[in-house]
Amino acid sequence: MKFAVGPQGFFATASAPVFEEAKVIHVSGFNTCQPGELDASTPYGFLGFNGSIGATITTLKVIKKEYPKAKKILFVTADDGAIPYLMPRVKKLVAQYGFALAADTVPFPNEMEDFSPIAARVNAVKDADVVFMLNGSPVAVGLVAKGLRSLGNNTPVVHSGVPSCQTIMDISGKDAANDIISMSITPHAKGNPALLDEIYDRSKSAEPNPNFYALVPNSLWVLTRVIQAANSLDPAVVKAKWETMDKVDCLYGTCTFGGDATYGLKHHAVGHPQAYQKLVKGKVVYGGWVDVGRIP
Repeated sequence: MKFAVGPQGFFATASAPVFEEAKVIHVSGFNTCQPGELDASTPYGFLGFNGSIGATITTLKVIKKEYPKAKKILFVTADDGAIPYLMPRVKKLVAQYGFALAADTVPFPNEMEDFSPIAARVNAVKDADVVFMLNGSPVAVGLVAKGLRSLGNNTPVVHSGVPSCQTIMDISGKDAANDIISMSITPHAKGNPALLDEIYDRSKSAEPNPNFYALVPNSLWVLTRVIQAANSLDPAVVKAKWETMDKVDCLYGTCTFGGDATYGLKHHAVGHPQAYQKLVKGKVVYGGWVDVGRIP
């Protein structure tokens, strides 16, 4: 084996030492900034999707666009072990984009089923202009939003993940489905790269708002393009080529290599444009595309 795509997130901490010892290039599609996922200990590791940091930047840009008067953000995220490593980086980005934190991060366990206590904690923060749900499942997003709306709290809920707004509304209920945003792709929407729409068409999905994830496909696509640019199947040569490239065509349009300061590795993280959807009075509305630019 010379190349591998996956696994994602914190699962990479288990596989990375195996890949590194064998000098196998390994490209993950998701990252939570935990030690051993992508850092100085993984010189053959790469990130082929926006991941948590790129997703945070995208989401902050969407908040500025959709809620220009918003000043204070409240973070709600899964307590999966990443908070001590991820949130310091996220807080720096919050300040860079001109926002302040309304309160400390509200964590929840991934196995949680009743989110009413989380909704109550969020509701108690009275000066939050936006609830930013960083990492967590569509169930978490939908149930937190449902709980907030049942308490009479209409604060916007913006999720940096990519589940469709239809899925979130199926969980929250139509009555609660307002001022909720997800970084989800809408098939055949204005501005979509042709490759993404081709993936949707080939899937033969009948759903107008499917859960459309391309974490692994984009990672694979980028890897193959770098291999072609390197004109080699030697992982050392491909690694060196990746570290010198600035941009590459990808499923999301144009990917920009970066992440140097965040991960301590030159150009090992991909940043790419991302679409989003909104729930407006029980209807799924296409929001547009936002370019994350270069991940710092």
